[in-house]
Amino acid sequence: MVSTTNSLLAIFSTWLDHRMKELLHLIQSYTKYSTDIIQDVKKLALPRNATLFSADAKSMYTNIDTT
Repeated sequence: MVSTTNSLLAIFSTWLDHRMKELLHLIQSYTKYSTDIIQDVKKLALPRNATLFSADAKSMYTNIDTT
């Protein structure tokens, strides 16, 4: 969703974001803390040629106020 600050779509997207966060506990793959992911990865038996990748969505857009 793309919108302008304080537009009708911005207000709706903020409301939608709050409502969708209520559903996060229903998603099996959701992890709130990166330390939990690190512990899970340490338990994996990966092949020697495996490569892990990660991305931080908040850090990808440092010029956007993510709060």
